[in-house]
Amino acid sequence: MGGPTSGRRPNPKLYRKAVRLRRRGLTHGQIGDQLGLSRQRVQQICAAYLRPEDDPLIKPRLTLRVILEWADAHWDRVGDWPSADSGTILEAAGENWRNVDSALRQGCRGLAGGSSLSRLLKRYRAAGERRGGYRRR
Repeated sequence: MGGPTSGRRPNPKLYRKAVRLRRRGLTHGQIGDQLGLSRQRVQQICAAYLRPEDDPLIKPRLTLRVILEWADAHWDRVGDWPSADSGTILEAAGENWRNVDSALRQGCRGLAGGSSLSRLLKRYRAAGERRGGYRRR
């Protein structure tokens, strides 16, 4: 980042511009193309000067409680438990069941990992498997 021995001086104007573009939703690569920087350099600048909660492209953390609330709302609306193929989550803008299932499996967005949407519903909502989805017991 332009340390004392790097020979480069920090450019605060460039950093502010990169952060502003990121807040508008541009990817690191798009910002790098506009500013003449590498994607990695833009990523470093954003990591140093932009809080994760201010980054529009970083998805918010999830909790089991929130996922179960969404699943209950889905049940009330549709009469069936959601699966990874159930599409968008109407109660959460920009979320879909496939992403929630992936986060449960991979252990990202604040979740432990090693689970899935179907396992979560079986454990906490006693949802039994059947063809085409889940049913309430």
